[in-house]
Amino acid sequence: MKHNSSAVILAAGHSSRMGKNKFALELANGMTFLENIIIAYDKMECNSIVVVANRGGAAFFKSFLKNKYRRLQLVENHEVDRGRPYSIRLGLEKLKNCHSVFIHNVDNPFADSAILKMMDESIRDNDYVRILYKGRGGHPVLLSAKIIKEILSLKVEAINLKTILTSNKGVDLEVSNSNILININTVDDYEKFTFAQSKTG
Repeated sequence: MKHNSSAVILAAGHSSRMGKNKFALELANGMTFLENIIIAYDKMECNSIVVVANRGGAAFFKSFLKNKYRRLQLVENHEVDRGRPYSIRLGLEKLKNCHSVFIHNVDNPFADSAILKMMDESIRDNDYVRILYKGRGGHPVLLSAKIIKEILSLKVEAINLKTILTSNKGVDLEVSNSNILININTVDDYEKFTFAQSKTG
């Protein structure tokens, strides 16, 4: 069943602490972080999937992902130094008349389509949906049309997603998948992550 939500995948950062682009890092099965995320949103048949990428990410997208998945679009961020809020803004501007949008960071390489569907079904009377594992917040977050409109009305410098969520009515869903907490920022993070993957097969 097709769902009402779209997705914005943020993959435009410098990855300075990692030393190489996170979108191209690989899971144990050889799948890149970026494509693994895309597959989950494609599987749930969300309306549109927008990847916001830096120049290297745009080249990667055009070489390996373009026309491979339905409803997949690219936005190239030419001003990466403006930070995550600017990437969020670019991604939302690409989408038209959205019911709701997932915001997913590429440094969290897992997306569970069952959890995404549950979030999509929970947005109805809420301004946002967050997911928790044992009380700890994870990724992604799902934003309603109301919050999307609010973000697009702000100057980029005034966009603070945490503050925006605090001032709106949302719901927190407790899930049993600890993968929602994974956040790969450094070489050490990635080495620990790949070691853990090798232990789980």
